Amino acid sequence: QKIVDLVIPKNFTEIDDFLFANWNSLSTVTIGTEIKSIGKFAFYRCKNLTEVTYAGTKAQWNDVIKSDRWVGDSVKIVHCSDGDVDL
Repeated sequence: QKIVDLVIPKNFTEIDDFLFANWNSLSTVTIGTEIKSIGKFAFYRCKNLTEVTYAGTKAQWNDVIKSDRWVGDSVKIVHCSDGDVDL
């Protein structure tokens, strides 16, 4: 069975480098406020990933440490609780 919608568990505080890279079936990801950092290429080359949702505010999202190229080109926006952030 392929994972299409991924919710990062609350016990995660970081997403490691390449952790979900090349998961081609993945189309949506929901990231909780517990996440403090996202490693390089964490969601890279997830060809069908078009939607990332962050459970917190835009200000909280801006405080998350994100490596360059943490996500591929198919994602243009992160949806936050108080609006969207363009990538």
